[in-house]
Amino acid sequence: MDMESFYVVKSLASNDFQHAKSDEDFVTTAMALCHSYYNKNKCQVLTINHESKSDNLAKDMINAGNKMANSNRSLEKSIEIYNEAMAHALPGSEFLAHAFANRSIVLTKAGMYEESLKDIQHALDANCSDNLKAGLYARKAKNLLALNMTANVEETLAEARSWASKLGDDKRDEFLSNLDKLKNKKYKKPVTQRDNCIYIPTAPDDNPKLMRTSGAVSINYSDKFGRHLIATRDIKAGEALIVKKVYSLVLVSEFRFKRCWNCSKHCWSSVPCNECANVIYCSEGCRNIAWNEHHSLECPLITALLANKSYNYSLIMSLRLLVKALKEFKTVEALHKKIQDIDSVEDPVIKCFNDDVYDDTKYASVYSLFRKSFSAEFKVDSAMKSVLTIRYLSATTDVFGKKTNSFKELMKNNWILFISKLLFRHYEINATNTIAIELNDKKDKNKIVICGGILVPLVDLCSHSCDRNTYAISSRDIFSLVCVQPIKKGEQIYVSYGEDYRDLETSERRKRLKENHGFWCECYPCVNDWGPDQNLPSCLDSLSNKKRIELLKVMTKFASYHSIGSLNDCTPDQILKILSDLFVLMNSFEDVIYYLCEEMDDIKVLLLCILKWINSCQT
Repeated sequence: MDMESFYVVKSLASNDFQHAKSDEDFVTTAMALCHSYYNKNKCQVLTINHESKSDNLAKDMINAGNKMANSNRSLEKSIEIYNEAMAHALPGSEFLAHAFANRSIVLTKAGMYEESLKDIQHALDANCSDNLKAGLYARKAKNLLALNMTANVEETLAEARSWASKLGDDKRDEFLSNLDKLKNKKYKKPVTQRDNCIYIPTAPDDNPKLMRTSGAVSINYSDKFGRHLIATRDIKAGEALIVKKVYSLVLVSEFRFKRCWNCSKHCWSSVPCNECANVIYCSEGCRNIAWNEHHSLECPLITALLANKSYNYSLIMSLRLLVKALKEFKTVEALHKKIQDIDSVEDPVIKCFNDDVYDDTKYASVYSLFRKSFSAEFKVDSAMKSVLTIRYLSATTDVFGKKTNSFKELMKNNWILFISKLLFRHYEINATNTIAIELNDKKDKNKIVICGGILVPLVDLCSHSCDRNTYAISSRDIFSLVCVQPIKKGEQIYVSYGEDYRDLETSERRKRLKENHGFWCECYPCVNDWGPDQNLPSCLDSLSNKKRIELLKVMTKFASYHSIGSLNDCTPDQILKILSDLFVLMNSFEDVIYYLCEEMDDIKVLLLCILKWINSCQT
């Protein structure tokens, strides 16, 4: 079923779902409707092109990349075209080597010498033709000299001279002449990409119940808040509570040839999937991880989705959760048994545990996540997409025993309903809990672009506040949660699902939270109707003269940070030093002043500003 057929069936289905209440009602109705539609329209066969790679397409894209590069237009666009060309090239073909080689030329011109060196090695490993090797080794020597990595230059130049014999007489002399001049040339200053990994704190791991989590955190439950996180001791500002790899990460379609399909790193030099032309990776390591964790099963399915114009961001995330569950339990039967075990547990906290510990690398932590109340329209859409996913899954994999593209066969399979219900559940879990990967738009710095989404089950248990006490710092597929103010023992650990009270009036904040997350906010700023114009009291009058003098002296240091200028002009070490000083400052007076005061809030605002900037500059 392509997307055109999908929307035709959905438009005809409004009355059929009137009496649907349970997950099973929705998916069985959707399955019956699709089956009926296919029977009436004689379209049982799903056309799928499993051979998504094409040297002809790779050749055309290489030529397009060359034109883009020669016109000195967007570097990012040139790289993206070469990335896609490389993805389409057949493994071991000359076009794969050409894509690597030509991309290395662009990277060298841009001063991205380390990335170019990776591509040169990729080209050499890709069985490139002999007439390319002289130029590749010459470019390698140029990159090494630009990086002042002179140890291997002579060896590299010797390789270039050796392969020059494969060039024609008219080209060889000019090549060797230029080669002799490389050591005396002046090179553009190397461009280094900002790596946000430096801002990720050291991972805590002293919690016997919550894996890869600080011992200061515990899961609690109440009728009002449901499951939520609380502090088991006093926590200092700047403490890392959680540092872990996300459970799942997917990209929107427009970023499939810009970012790594496994970790979301921006790809200047990249490698393709060996089987499909759908995605790229920042390294062979990421490619291997993705293949083992999920891509071996989803690879042909994504090909089918793209061929039938059915790629959908929420569909891919729902599918990813299913694939990871199947990978964990090996068979549909074993997964079904685990679901039965989880459903039999009444305690809402223990339900999400695995072997007496909370391990959010396991599917149990995902299956039990909260699902907000959705509209009937959303449920119909999710049910229809679940059936669409089942159709592609059964046609491209042997998950259900054998491949089939017949709805009639699907209706006979005992496990189809179970998997359809899981996919339906995943849609609602994702819509409630997925955290968007947000980037600053290159053209409009005030505009945010969403390039994908992540799921971090433990963080999804946190309650919301319009004045959060923690902030998430993420880099690629690593997520961390850091305290931005002191938290007392027994207090809740809050994140933010929307705007801060400093940015938006209470009525509008509550309206958006209700529409997007299904709850009426009762946090402290909302109950007290705090907005952007809220003036907090000063704490100075409550202090002794000695403490007041100490505080004013410290606040003078804080005030100097406002004159730092653009964060873009700071080195990562400078930014880390500023953050450290602000956290120390926040903690210095926690025993003598209270948080809800002007002085502490000023520090927090600056902290949030810096942390937001860090996240918006993800590589």
